[in-house]
Amino acid sequence: MRRGLVALFSFASLAFVACAPTRYEYAPVATTSGVMPGVPSVDYKVPGSGQGDVRLGAVGITTIPSPGVADVAGIRAAHLRMTVTNRSGQTWTVDGSEQRLELEKRQPIVAALGSNGAYAPTVAIAPGMTQSIDLYFPLPADQQKVTELPKFSAIWTVRTGGQPLTERTSFERVIAQPAPSPPQRDLPGSYFLDPWNAQGNFPTLEPPDAIGYPPDNWPPTRTRNW
Repeated sequence: MRRGLVALFSFASLAFVACAPTRYEYAPVATTSGVMPGVPSVDYKVPGSGQGDVRLGAVGITTIPSPGVADVAGIRAAHLRMTVTNRSGQTWTVDGSEQRLELEKRQPIVAALGSNGAYAPTVAIAPGMTQSIDLYFPLPADQQKVTELPKFSAIWTVRTGGQPLTERTSFERVIAQPAPSPPQRDLPGSYFLDPWNAQGNFPTLEPPDAIGYPPDNWPPTRTRNW
């Protein structure tokens, strides 16, 4: 019977894996990786001694509201996220009109900027601050799904008060790696949680020391006769 149950659980697990859809993400084609929670990203250092840095990652494809137009279906857009850390003594700016997305055989697409939950044509980063900026690039009708958009490049600019920092970051579609499983803990009473104990039999109620009662105190004094 035990072998039958193991086979049944194994078959169910394989069936679930086979039916699960493939999940994709966009990874930067670069050798310098950055740290952005849940998003593959790349890190760029601003020229100068400890001036700051810019991180760029591709969140994916999303639907955004049509700016200034009510009762209209949303717009499918590539969603990139930029995190700018300013350690200089001057205010930096990111202008939406200077951010571009390049697709194969298409004209560059201008970004709509989002910061603090609202659209903004320009975002300022004060000295000593870190600002997260969402960049949305409306996509053409035939490239609005992740399966239709294998790669793209972002040409972005951050004005740092002196020489503007302009870079080109390319992204390609890859199969997303599964999230790591949380560490397993040995719980007291795990003897009772295992359907099969070490002898291969369904366990009966016994007083193993692992559940936390000292051997001299079994059964608990507040319990009636066992």
